[in-house]
Amino acid sequence: MKVKWSLAAKEQLREIIRFYNKRNRSPRYGNRLKSSIRQITRYISTSPMYGEYLELEGKRRVCIEYFELLYEVKDGFIEISSFRDARRNWKR
Repeated sequence: MKVKWSLAAKEQLREIIRFYNKRNRSPRYGNRLKSSIRQITRYISTSPMYGEYLELEGKRRVCIEYFELLYEVKDGFIEISSFRDARRNWKR
């Protein structure tokens, strides 16, 4: 299946990479994170039911280090709807 990123998820990823590049003064961690994301997206493209199902959101979740990638399986493709820091308290 083809994997598509929503505009919001792309922007979230860009912001996270920018933050770590600036904080660490090196693109090393950002590149490693992008590599991990590529591996996971390749895997979910062949096994779309891999992620944990979140009933309240109606999406699936895969954790990558301190982050979570949320996606939905739609007709003919997978949409990544969010990429966020899993350490945040989202109920605030």
